[in-house]
This record gives sequence, structure tokens and C-alpha cells, in this order.
Amino acid sequence: MASWNFFYKNNQKAHDVLKLLFLRRLVFLIRVFDCGFIPPFLDGLPLEGLDYESILGQCCEMPVGYVQIPVGIAGPLLLDGKEFSVPMATTEGCLVASTNRGFKVIHVSGGATSVLLEDGMTRAPVVRFATARRAADLKFFLEEHYKKSNL
Repeated sequence: MASWNFFYKNNQKAHDVLKLLFLRRLVFLIRVFDCGFIPPFLDGLPLEGLDYESILGQCCEMPVGYVQIPVGIAGPLLLDGKEFSVPMATTEGCLVASTNRGFKVIHVSGGATSVLLEDGMTRAPVVRFATARRAADLKFFLEEHYKKSNL
């Protein structure tokens, strides 16, 4: 029986991604349910029709399908002196409208300023500061006084 580790490690190097996803579903059904029927959450879950190559290794680990989610547009967001429209995929009612209200407040107050410190994902505590500049100062201090691998 194939292991979950096999599927995880072979996500990015699979030659036939759809075959890998189909096998992952099959192993999942056998291991978890071993019941001879398709559980409701997999019944009707599309497998074909998504470009999985574009998400492997970055958006979703071990995909078994995809769902369609409504997309609304919030904005404009005034960020670093430029206006942006922000697409939002959500099923939460009023989320786009609420985000628009926040964007309006940001816009009339002169806009927001961003600082990119590093591109990546983290699973670490969150520290809040009054400004992005203060957060950047802490980052630079820590990098100067501690090894990055220890942070």
C-alpha cells in the first residue's frame, strides 16, 4: 500500500498529476473509510479541470480535487501610492463589502505603506507594532544579533 509520504514527496515530480491525484483519492478511501462507497465530501468533487501544475508545492498539499468559490472584487486599495483591486474568493456573506469599507478608510486616510521583509510561509508567534517600520526595525535587530537559523 502506498504511503502518504510517497504522495507528498511525489507531488512536484509527478509526470501525470491527474493519475497521482486519482491514486491519492483511492488510497484515502481505502485507508480512511474502507467502506465500499464514496463519502459525501468526495462525491462530485471535481478532479479534472484545474491546472494542478500551477499549485503543487505552493498552494495546497496533497490535493484530491477542487471546488468553485465565488469571487468578488474589493477596492480600490491605496497601497504604496498605487490603487489596487483585490479579488477575494469567499463564501462568507458581507466579507467583500466589509473589506471595501476598510479599503475606503485606508484610502481617505492617505493610503497604506508596505514593507516586504521576506517571501515565505511561517508558523511562528505574531508580534504587533504600531507601524511597519517598527516591525522592520525588530527584524533587522534580530538578524544582526542572532543567527537567522535560530529565529
